Amino acid sequence: MKKVSLIFSSVIIVISIILILFLRVNIYINRNKNEKFLETYNSIFRKQNLVFEQKLNLPKIEYNGIDYIGVINILKDDLLLPIQSECNNSFISIKSVCNYSNEPFIILGTNLKDSFYSYNNYDINDIVMFTNTLGNTYQYRIKKIERINDLNNINRYDEDLIIIIKNYYSLEYILFICELD
Repeated sequence: MKKVSLIFSSVIIVISIILILFLRVNIYINRNKNEKFLETYNSIFRKQNLVFEQKLNLPKIEYNGIDYIGVINILKDDLLLPIQSECNNSFISIKSVCNYSNEPFIILGTNLKDSFYSYNNYDINDIVMFTNTLGNTYQYRIKKIERINDLNNINRYDEDLIIIIKNYYSLEYILFICELD
C-alpha cells in the first residue's frame, strides 16, 4: 500500500512540474511572439504611408492584413499586446486585443492566451502603458477593478482608459478602469 501511495504521489509531482514548465514555456513563446510583432511594427511604421484612424486621429499600421493603432504593455507581467484598430462585431470570435471605443478610450481583450491571460495578477495601482502608432507613450494607473455581466452601461464611465476583459469561463467582463498617471 505504501508503494502504491509513493508511486501516486510521484506521478502527481511529475504532472505538476510538467504543467508549470508548460505554462512558463507558453508565456515565453507569447512574449517572444509579441516582441517580434513589435519589431516588425516599428520597421513597417518607418516605411509605410500612414492611414489615419478618424476618431483617435492616429495612424493605423497594417500588418498581415490587420490594422493596428498601438501596443499596450502591462508592466507587472511585462505583457506586450498589439491593439487592433477595430473589434470584430462578434464578441465570441475576439481572441486578441482590439479598440472597442474611442470616447471613452476602451480596449477589449479576453482571458485567452493571446490576450490578458494573467488578468488575475493585476491590482489597483498597477501601471499600464499605451504606445500609439506615432510613438507617443501614455502611462496609466489602474484605479478601480469591477466585474459586470453585460456592456450595456459601459458609456457611463468617464475615465482615461478602460480595459475590458471578456472572461469566457465565468461569462462576465472584468473592467480595469485606469487614469493617466
